[in-house]
Amino acid sequence: MFGGTVIKWTVALLLPLVLLAVVVPGAEAFPSGTEVSSAGKAKVQIAVAPWPERGVFGYLASSRRSCKANRTVRLYRKSDGGLRKIGSDRTSKTDRGFIWIVESRKATSGKVVAKVRRTGSCRGASVKLEIPARPVGGYPGCPSTYYVCSLEKMKIEDNESSGNRRCMSWGEQRQAQSTCKIEVTDGSVPYCCWKYGTAKWLTESATKRYLSFDARDASVTGPSMSGWVPNSESARFTLVEATLPWRQDLENEWWTPDNPDAEPGTPGGPLYLDWNAGSANHFSFTLRGYLFHLCLSDDPICGW
Repeated sequence: MFGGTVIKWTVALLLPLVLLAVVVPGAEAFPSGTEVSSAGKAKVQIAVAPWPERGVFGYLASSRRSCKANRTVRLYRKSDGGLRKIGSDRTSKTDRGFIWIVESRKATSGKVVAKVRRTGSCRGASVKLEIPARPVGGYPGCPSTYYVCSLEKMKIEDNESSGNRRCMSWGEQRQAQSTCKIEVTDGSVPYCCWKYGTAKWLTESATKRYLSFDARDASVTGPSMSGWVPNSESARFTLVEATLPWRQDLENEWWTPDNPDAEPGTPGGPLYLDWNAGSANHFSFTLRGYLFHLCLSDDPICGW
């Protein structure tokens, strides 16, 4: 809730469960399990979320692959005259599951409904979403109770000694793992500034590198982030989870969608990662972009 506006994510939106599921690489955006009805049709779950200023996106899940892969999701806008179709898309595979995306200015505010039809082996599904208009003056700075917030800048620098062999060069493609001491030196409060921390990265393949870091002071736990980039030269940092001790009465976890059509650093896209390799294994990197607020629908604090 922000300025009296409530965003309603129905079917528990299921999307926030991404953060609980993707701790293990390759996990899907929905809980797993047997979801077949007595009639033999597999249950289908659908989620929808705003793509700020561009449209909406979501995920499709089912225990049966044919019920989630290459499925057509239709998007409708609700008005006094009923439902009017404004777009459709076929699901495609991502790390978090099978994503669908509808880019339309008609889906940037108001009420929308996403539907997938039943088939001979799959049950149908639908989900509703009420999208608030963009706040006057732009999205609030992070952290915020609004569903999306702006992270203007966060700079992390290493404070390693050159002799630490566990801290390797970011450009090295074949290292098994790197662990480096860091500090947060620039950015807005409370993302800055923090004297101590650790950054880790792991190259799993030629198309994926996991990156995580946490920061702290002597007696205070600071922010932490974890996610992945396609490779060492990419600016696309897809955030799986970000936490920050902020207010004890609120959920303080954030993430970024893995929408392949959204540019890094833009609303609905991954964070923009600007890495400066430095010399002799010293480095710094800067993050900026927009974070989605994690809030489970059964939490009364969220108001969803």
